[in-house]
Amino acid sequence: MAAYQVSRSITISAPIKTIRTSLIDFTQWPAWSPWLIIEPTATLEYSDSQSEVGANYNWEGQLIGAGSMQIETLEDSKIEIKTTFIRPFKSKADVSFEFESIGDETKVTWNMSGKVPFFLIPMLKKIKAYVGMDYERGLRLLKEYIETGSLSSSITIDGVTHHPAIKYIGIENECKLTDIGKVMPTSFQTLAKFIQEKNGSMGAVFAIYNEFDLVGQHASFISAIAIDRDIEVEAPFIMGELEESECVKVTHTGPYPHIGNGWAAAMGYARAKEIKTTKSPIGIEYYLNDPVNTPTNELITAVILPIK
Repeated sequence: MAAYQVSRSITISAPIKTIRTSLIDFTQWPAWSPWLIIEPTATLEYSDSQSEVGANYNWEGQLIGAGSMQIETLEDSKIEIKTTFIRPFKSKADVSFEFESIGDETKVTWNMSGKVPFFLIPMLKKIKAYVGMDYERGLRLLKEYIETGSLSSSITIDGVTHHPAIKYIGIENECKLTDIGKVMPTSFQTLAKFIQEKNGSMGAVFAIYNEFDLVGQHASFISAIAIDRDIEVEAPFIMGELEESECVKVTHTGPYPHIGNGWAAAMGYARAKEIKTTKSPIGIEYYLNDPVNTPTNELITAVILPIK
């Protein structure tokens, strides 16, 4: 077995008591869990007593596997939970939440330490990266749930659908994952202006991800706008075409910072259905309404994973 540790933090505008009360009641986890949001139909079973040492819950689903959690220790500034995974592989992990008051806010740190079977050692860096991504998604959801009482992120799994061939004009980008939200809008503005100057007709707006490195926190992608005819281009513009293919499609509604929920659902669906997707492009994001004039909670983004 190989040991690993993962830790992520976020600041929430609420006192420790409010956050702690929600976390020790497992019946509240479906409201913000980064796993249950991608499979809300998963089967959940809770112990009769919650909010105390020994409280537990079990989950079982097609996309999120199966396992259980049980509260081991309760302190004012810390919660310790024993987690047992049954599927997709058997393992155990020690999970904890730590709380630190910072003025009127609380810093919440979510930790996990555990071990993986020897056959997964080559994948250990990726496993840690994926767990870290899940924890980041979960902390953002927890923050919104605690601060507003609801979530603005929802998912529809469309399943396997047909993707037509599409011609596009694009701009190639490389950046840190944290900078995507800054880089992409500028590229789309540049593309729209260029197409208008060429009297072109603009179609779908999307991003083609050729590399999405969670370990190195780096992305390589093409910001693209569909066109109905060839247009002469020069740097920094490129012309390309997406091939016709079958694909896995998931639709996410809500602010773009929550788009990771859509990607997690698409990847989870492909994995559960044993669907092999292409390595390049890894996936495509379609932006289905105008981000300038649409309230952020109503933004619709389709995540597409082309199938081999």
